[in-house]
Amino acid sequence: MLTRGTGQTAPETAGVLAGELGCLPLALTQAVAYMRHTRTSMNDYLQQLREDPAQILDTVTPADDAQRAVARTWSVTMTDIARDDPLAIRVLRILSCLAPEDVPRDVLGPLADSGDVGAAVGLLASHSMITLTDTAVAVHRLVQAVTLSQLQQQPEMRDDTFRTAIDLLNQARPDGAPDDVVGWPRYAVLSPHVAVLAALCPDDTGGEAFASVLGGIGFYEWTQGRYRQALDYESRALAITEAALGPDHPTTAIRLGNLAVSLRALGRAGEAEPMYRRALAITEAALGPDHPDTALRLDNLAVSLRALGRAGEAEPLHRRALAITEAALGPDHPDTALRLNNLAVSLGDLGRAGEAEPMYRRALAITEAALGPDHPTTALRLDNLAVSLRDLGRAGEAEPSNRRALAITEAALGPDHPDTALRLDNLAVSLRALGRAGEAEPLNRRALAITEAALGPDHPDTAIRLNNLAVSLGDLGRAGEAEPLHRRALAITEAALGPDHPTTATRLDNLAVSLRALGRADEAEPLHRRALAITETALGPDHPTTATRLDNLAVSLRDLGRADEAEPLHRRALAITETALGPDHPTTATRLNNLATSLRALGRADEAEPLHRRALAIRAKSM
Repeated sequence: MLTRGTGQTAPETAGVLAGELGCLPLALTQAVAYMRHTRTSMNDYLQQLREDPAQILDTVTPADDAQRAVARTWSVTMTDIARDDPLAIRVLRILSCLAPEDVPRDVLGPLADSGDVGAAVGLLASHSMITLTDTAVAVHRLVQAVTLSQLQQQPEMRDDTFRTAIDLLNQARPDGAPDDVVGWPRYAVLSPHVAVLAALCPDDTGGEAFASVLGGIGFYEWTQGRYRQALDYESRALAITEAALGPDHPTTAIRLGNLAVSLRALGRAGEAEPMYRRALAITEAALGPDHPDTALRLDNLAVSLRALGRAGEAEPLHRRALAITEAALGPDHPDTALRLNNLAVSLGDLGRAGEAEPMYRRALAITEAALGPDHPTTALRLDNLAVSLRDLGRAGEAEPSNRRALAITEAALGPDHPDTALRLDNLAVSLRALGRAGEAEPLNRRALAITEAALGPDHPDTAIRLNNLAVSLGDLGRAGEAEPLHRRALAITEAALGPDHPTTATRLDNLAVSLRALGRADEAEPLHRRALAITETALGPDHPTTATRLDNLAVSLRDLGRADEAEPLHRRALAITETALGPDHPTTATRLNNLATSLRALGRADEAEPLHRRALAIRAKSM
């Protein structure tokens, strides 16, 4: 390689030189490039290597033969580069702080005039220190390691290099917020470089500029469903900002809010709540009660409260956030759509799906007009509308919205994103509501696999996926397979959300239903009673979910031969459901049917018949 590359016919010297270089291809390539560039003979190059000061080798860590070879090759090359163009050495130091591959060339642009930067990278490439394409720079990992090792021996220069790299990455970020899909390809390119710099740079070196880089990439990671990575970045960004700007600065509130969002996404809404409250207090004090950022803080706090099963507390915060946003930004702003959507979700949790539906429709119209029909946020609006329609007993209308939402999400975010899992699961629930549990099962299974891989086996969303798969299996007559899934879902939920959360009640009730299907109604009864007590306390005596708990307990009592105890529970469940959901809702039909069955068990078939007929008519109409 040495003789062919240099055109010099000195095979013995080439062999000795190759041995001195450890036969490392990188070192050989660098040596050839240097000798050709400087018209140096192999003998002279070998002599310079042997005369290289020991201190050059001493700065190489770890001191393996490969890195020593690079350092020896380098010492003669770097002197020449520094003499020809000091900017080139600065560029190489910056590259040592980034990922070795695919550094966009435009990231280096702000260092100097474009011609000077181009000349600097060209000089480095001519010495085989880097490789160039039209758009990107790559540096060999060993070259990078030795450069960084030497840089670490000079703290002042090291910190200056870190700060320069931070500034370059900040300037390289796309315009707009990190949740703007237009900027995602750029963030994807920058992400590995931020990761390397974040691992190298101490928090007290980069100041608020470093926090800005970390916070931006953390927000991007959150959009991609990589919540743990987002949490790490956001935690560091908050600590840096608070140290740099103080605990009461509006930017500190931004960092708190973003960290809380990541915590909530990881199923840690209890930890998120005090951060949201602190962010709200800072923002309201600094910017005033009617500022759009105050609305954002109110809305995020409300979402966290809802996740904690406190939708009643969330509703007035959502309404205030909506009023502020609509007054400040207008009725057709995407943020107004977000506020409408979040209020609608809380109303749905409160059993008021009829009020939620028009809000979902308005939020969808605003979002689709502002962001386009194929935006991930449009998919979210479609999916939430579909959930509301299903809650209103209109699963047939929900299905196409679920399918469109899934298609958009999978195209925009990929097949393994947690949001894709959510879309799959919601479509499966709609199919199950339409009596197509066989179609739902594979969707439930795929949703579970994605969620467990992305969020972990103990995340509340994993529990949701387990629960929904188990319910589909139950509908398919496979309660034996469903039971362990229900038990695992209950354990996860109770550990994550607590024993008195409404979702814990759902898990208890669904497990009880499976036990009853397995002929174990005696085991089911205490679970039903506990689920009813939790639900009635959390959601109130007139909530549709309270009716579900009453009805399920009543069915178990009937199976235990206690239809006389079941009847008043059925009647109360029917009254609540008919008031909340209407006389023609499919769930009203379920209540009628269950009451009729208990009446028949009591020998009162004449009373049961008209209830069965009415239930049948409702179902026929809904289908």
